[in-house]
Amino acid sequence: MTSAQTSCPGCGLAPALGSSAPATDLPVTDLPVTGLPGTSASASGPAELNASWFCWQTYREVLRHEYRDAGRWPLSGLTRAAYAAQHPGAPGRESLKSLGLHLLSLHFVFERGCNPARLQRVRQAAEDRLIEGFVWLEPPPTLNDPAELQVHSLLDADEVDRYQEAVRAWASSVWERWSPHHTTIARWADWLIAASPPHFIADLAS
Repeated sequence: MTSAQTSCPGCGLAPALGSSAPATDLPVTDLPVTGLPGTSASASGPAELNASWFCWQTYREVLRHEYRDAGRWPLSGLTRAAYAAQHPGAPGRESLKSLGLHLLSLHFVFERGCNPARLQRVRQAAEDRLIEGFVWLEPPPTLNDPAELQVHSLLDADEVDRYQEAVRAWASSVWERWSPHHTTIARWADWLIAASPPHFIADLAS
């Protein structure tokens, strides 16, 4: 079985028999291009994420659509947070940072009313004031349940309204599976708010 046919260890996504990989002609310079067939790169996503090659390319295809559509672009922060939280890698400096920042992002959207378009502010503030406070959280075993929502569900949502609903449904599903750690993540959020200007939360909701 080739790398493109292997079920994703992070989310359980398995390509249908005979399916081809999604397009990878991404012009956006800040999107990783690891794991392309025929290269020396690993047949997967970045080292800090536990993703198969096919799943990673599906995610990149989703981001390609978001970058090219003004109606979808404001949701890209939520898409990134959901994907990273559903594909945590092994404990390590980069995976710890990635998981902490993206779980915190999901918390601010679903528990604090943050506008997904403002998630870059959350991540930047956390990197500036909180990054050393993260600890590794054991991923819940339901993350790779193939019966749960995965990133490929976004490819079927053609209209912007449907797409927005699909992103929120998938991200909410990922967030709920991390419920055993919600208290810890809420504590991180409290620390970040306490270390931020008084208008921090109000700005995130705008």
